[in-house]
Amino acid sequence: NQLAAGYYTDYTLMLAGVVVSVLPVLALFAVLARRIVSGVMAGAVKG
Repeated sequence: NQLAAGYYTDYTLMLAGVVVSVLPVLALFAVLARRIVSGVMAGAVKG
């Protein structure tokens, strides 16, 4: 009954959306973390 309440924010639904949005990014980072770190270290070497 959101129309009768006027402005209403469903924080539970918003949090669920944030979690669903962030999980794939975190999973991808967990899988590729070693390559990311080695790439950053290789790019930081002088010479």
